[in-house]
Amino acid sequence: MTLHGTEQDPPVKPYSNALMTSLTRVIAQWSAPDFLTSVVAREGLDLDPGAITFITFLSNGGPLRPSKLAQKMVTGASNVSKILARLTAAGIVKRIPDPADARASLVTLTLAGRKVAASFIEAGDALVEDLLTGWDEQDRHDLVRLLSKLDQSTATLSSHLRNNQDHLDATAPESSMEQK
Repeated sequence: MTLHGTEQDPPVKPYSNALMTSLTRVIAQWSAPDFLTSVVAREGLDLDPGAITFITFLSNGGPLRPSKLAQKMVTGASNVSKILARLTAAGIVKRIPDPADARASLVTLTLAGRKVAASFIEAGDALVEDLLTGWDEQDRHDLVRLLSKLDQSTATLSSHLRNNQDHLDATAPESSMEQK
């Protein structure tokens, strides 16, 4: 498999499914660093994309170990440590003892951090209003209904895929586990 192509390589065929094309574009735009920072900046917040993601995971999932944050953010421990240090210095997060393991700590939002997370909600609500300006109520209702249905289908498939992967991992010969 070649990772780097040449100018002579044919272009990658686009998705044949219009939904996948649209979802890919929306996800790419919404997760772009400048978009994230611009959306929260409308609420008067000056945060980098890593900090936004960090705070979002804590506000949605409660206190987490730094290693779990690194896993969720798909980044390394050193990057999480840097973000943790910046947000701790800003008074947005703090470490607390892990009740399950006295040797470990959890990261949680402070009162100021919860206010920042609440600002994210306000920014998201304002964003949706901006995006749906000019849409009639039926279109808005249909969008929410269909996205909810897609969300449920995604959760079901995700669970199924995870269960299959767990089963494959559990039954894999030990030699293939060493290669991971």
